[in-house]
Amino acid sequence: LIAFIRKGWNFAIGAACYPEKHPEALSAQKDLEALKIKVDAGEKINIQMTEMERMEYDREVADLMGNMNEKDFNAAWSRGRAMEMDEAIRLAVG
Repeated sequence: LIAFIRKGWNFAIGAACYPEKHPEALSAQKDLEALKIKVDAGEKINIQMTEMERMEYDREVADLMGNMNEKDFNAAWSRGRAMEMDEAIRLAVG
């Protein structure tokens, strides 16, 4: 995705990274390799989520899941993941 964006536009691209190993990474080495791929593709800004922020995020997602039925949660999650960036920004800033 980063390489695709870099081909069409000239602006700084940020991507997520972890100060600790990503919880789903197979190893710290694999996590660093994934970060290197992003940087080599043109990423300029590493956006970090600390372990505390990740725990808060996980709690918020679990709370949402607990207050919605599974079908509605999955539909809302899918809609959010499919949003274009400008649509997400408009929704976030009102």
